[in-house]
Amino acid sequence: MKGLIELHTLPSSAYISHFLAYEQIIIEQMEHFQKRSFRSRFVIGDAQGLRPISIPLQKGKNQQLPITEVEVSYAHPWVKKTIQSIQTAYGKAPFFVYYAEDLFAIFQAKHNSLFKLNLALLEFLLESFQIGKNYELSTFYKSADQNIDEVVDLRNSIHKMDSLQSVFAPQPYPQLFEAQKGFQSHLSSLDLLFNCGPEAI
Repeated sequence: MKGLIELHTLPSSAYISHFLAYEQIIIEQMEHFQKRSFRSRFVIGDAQGLRPISIPLQKGKNQQLPITEVEVSYAHPWVKKTIQSIQTAYGKAPFFVYYAEDLFAIFQAKHNSLFKLNLALLEFLLESFQIGKNYELSTFYKSADQNIDEVVDLRNSIHKMDSLQSVFAPQPYPQLFEAQKGFQSHLSSLDLLFNCGPEAI
């Protein structure tokens, strides 16, 4: 069975779990960009609680632009600020030192395309979680009402920033700020990786 899903920026554990649940994942590359979604945002947890981080995009972004044509803006030093935010949140996590350099190198490469940046970040996560690269890119757009044999439509099953909901039931694991904030679910899977390392899977 295959699953069809859109590409997120440093997605949650709920998203990554689909790569274990399905024989193969089809990543949607034929859709149009949607604002206020995880396509250009991710959430980390720090001492203050949930911290959403957005990838700045070039002016002119809108719902009608194909996702593969959305360009990242480097007009402001967001890469440095994003790296600093991740270091502040996870610098003391037990496995941070083993993964941070490779992660930061992806940001520092300054991909022009949001899709290419997200794909590089996804491949980093899959490799770090030791999950085989079991995905392909879509070659045509499948509307929600089209039925394709043995393809489960997972698009938008992990909702927008304002809801932070999904059908995934997260299992608690040790977090840096759990004593102060309690267990925080639906964070970027970076949180799971930095806190649990090889045991994350």
